[in-house]
Amino acid sequence: MESMTRTPQRLLTTLLCLCATLTALGSDDVAELKKQLTEERQARQTAEARVLQLESMVRELGGDPGGALTPTVERWNHSLWQSTNHMLFPSSVTANRGRLYGRIIHVSKDTFDLEANGDGTKSEPFHNLLGLDSNVRIGSTFGFGLTDDLELSLQRTNGRLIFATPLGRTFDYYDIMTKYRWLDEIEDGLGLATLAGVTWMLEDNENGNVSVNLGAVAEHAFFNQRLYAGTGLLYASLSDFEGTDSSEADSAATKRHPKEPDTLFAARSDGADHTLSVPATLRLAMTDEIALYGEAITPIGGFQTGEGPTLLLGGRMVKKHFGRFVVEYNAFVTNSSNTSFNSVLTGGYKQGKLDIFGFNITVNY
Repeated sequence: MESMTRTPQRLLTTLLCLCATLTALGSDDVAELKKQLTEERQARQTAEARVLQLESMVRELGGDPGGALTPTVERWNHSLWQSTNHMLFPSSVTANRGRLYGRIIHVSKDTFDLEANGDGTKSEPFHNLLGLDSNVRIGSTFGFGLTDDLELSLQRTNGRLIFATPLGRTFDYYDIMTKYRWLDEIEDGLGLATLAGVTWMLEDNENGNVSVNLGAVAEHAFFNQRLYAGTGLLYASLSDFEGTDSSEADSAATKRHPKEPDTLFAARSDGADHTLSVPATLRLAMTDEIALYGEAITPIGGFQTGEGPTLLLGGRMVKKHFGRFVVEYNAFVTNSSNTSFNSVLTGGYKQGKLDIFGFNITVNY
């Protein structure tokens, strides 16, 4: 009987001990949570104090702390449209401060279907490599970012023979161009840049004529950078144009050089030395490395070929090599073999034709 009486007492004692244990455990958990909460509050206060300190430092340096804290939006094909040059004219993008780029361009002076030997037995494109075997215009460009918004570039392009001069004197084109970016596509939603420079048509005897070049380019991207369009206004005080070797080159003969006598081989400028033109570009990104594009430059004032705008269609592939160098590979067809700034503004050699092949490679360091 005594045994039966002790059993409920033992059970009651066990339950009381269990409740006490659970109560103790709950108190420890609450204490631990309070401790973590206190530590997190202290960490947050420390972080807020550090942010205030950094904002103060940014203000002292003349910056905007609000802009510094805005996250950068990385676009899916950023490298495709961040090119400093289109094929025919500069873009609104500038090279970053301290960054260098180089570009090599090859454009045939012959058309696809020009007969290789002139006897009708061998025709293009199989025997003259799309016109690149013999008669080629080659340009070399180097650009440097003086600041994030100011770029300086130099391009040299081989020129032509000056007709009816002793010893067959020639001249080459040297383009010196500065570009200032007023608006950036990522930060402002619109790319806007102005251009100012010269083209020096340097002759063999170290003399030459100079064209003063001016321009403005505005560009905008659509559909998350997949479609890219741009236009502007371009001006050259002394424009130039070299004709194309083609049986269809009618009125668009080579423009007469300022010191060049009238000949049967060079066209007169009809009193207009300058050219004012409207450029346009449209680019469609197919993948994050490949894009298709079209370009046009339409002269609206001064000298022009009379055969419509300079036109170009092409494709671009962008590759990053060694984790640092971004390389652009471009191939295109066009209706003008000219590449210097003051010579692409004057129009094409034949309206409705795209039978001149060219390519270029740009390396961004």
